[in-house]
Amino acid sequence: MNKDHSILETLASITAISRDPALNDQAKLQRLLESLCLLIKAEKASIMLKRGNRFLEVVASTRPEIIGMRQALSCDTPSCWVIRNKKPLYMDKCTGNPGVACKGGYRTDAFFLAPIFSANRVMGVLSMTDKEGDGLFSPKDRETILLLAGVIISAIENQTLNERLKKQRRQLEKKNKQLQEYEKIRQEFFNLLVHDLKAPIAEVVANLDILSYTTTEENLAFVEGAQSSCEIMFRMVSNLLDITRLENKMLKLIPERLEATDLLREALSMIHGQAKIKKIRIEGPPEKNVQPCFFIGDRGILLRVFQNLLSNAVDHSPEGGLISAGYEQTGSTLLFHIDDNGPGIDPQDREKIFDKYVQVGDRKDAIQRHSTGLGLSFCRLAVEAHKGRIFVESRKVGSGSSFRFTLPCIPPAGEA
Repeated sequence: MNKDHSILETLASITAISRDPALNDQAKLQRLLESLCLLIKAEKASIMLKRGNRFLEVVASTRPEIIGMRQALSCDTPSCWVIRNKKPLYMDKCTGNPGVACKGGYRTDAFFLAPIFSANRVMGVLSMTDKEGDGLFSPKDRETILLLAGVIISAIENQTLNERLKKQRRQLEKKNKQLQEYEKIRQEFFNLLVHDLKAPIAEVVANLDILSYTTTEENLAFVEGAQSSCEIMFRMVSNLLDITRLENKMLKLIPERLEATDLLREALSMIHGQAKIKKIRIEGPPEKNVQPCFFIGDRGILLRVFQNLLSNAVDHSPEGGLISAGYEQTGSTLLFHIDDNGPGIDPQDREKIFDKYVQVGDRKDAIQRHSTGLGLSFCRLAVEAHKGRIFVESRKVGSGSSFRFTLPCIPPAGEA
């Protein structure tokens, strides 16, 4: 053995061995034990670890034939004594016997056993004997063994922890990839389902429209009620599909030059039937002397925004109420407004009502039971896709609401 080995060199060796990815835990313990024997100049040594609360098992040894052997923790062997008492044990021909039985087979009568701790818990025993020379372990030898016993197991634990963390990270990455794949499948199925729902609903709406011209006066109210419900259902399905497309940047806008008054009047004409059922009066922009205001936008998408906001106003307005819609232009910004005299909105709810699936107000209201909380979410995404902003104003609860959104417009001649 090389007598020039030092504790520092052994520590460096322990670090290198513990970080070697080519070695498993058992091989690392064997190499670490051999390094310690070289430093202490002991011929025989072993590491035993607890297996549950019943056994000690040899996991590394200078005698390969005993690796894997077990002994019950109830035995009176030196190793079991160290586990029970949680302190080191040194014996030679001059020391007293603390009540342990030591089997023969060693060249000398001196041996030293050090407990291996982990988080203040004894998890094993390091045993050394047959030291070169007279076989005795000096106090310095014992101090070094105690120190390195902790370093050895700490190095193994750190490496095992790192490997466990790497394994957990790989598992998390795998599960995350699976979740992404499941989400993609779910989204594709959802889009397909929603898309396929539009066709039968549209057919029901068309048939009800035909039926409204042939039904009797006394049954007309039932047909109009069915038409209104189908329109709400069709709008819900359209909102679901388009919200998903807008969120995923999959809905391409078809821009064209639009005139604000014409677009608003077209939107108002689409809501007259729903307003008529509740005898709600609708006021739009003036018929005459209106300065044309042009902007670029997707006609179909913006009509849906108006339809959602106007339907929302009708739903929350009292019977015989009033809804007013209009706009004003300031420089390159166009501000649309839709005002109602419904219950109004609490200040704390004015931001979250634009979130998906959020509903506010009285959940017992019959109107609320037909709402999915998707209409305003669609409006926000659609307006933002047009580089605008949507918000709601309400002086106080019970005084009505004013939904407003901005769009960039084409400045009048001379202001560009």
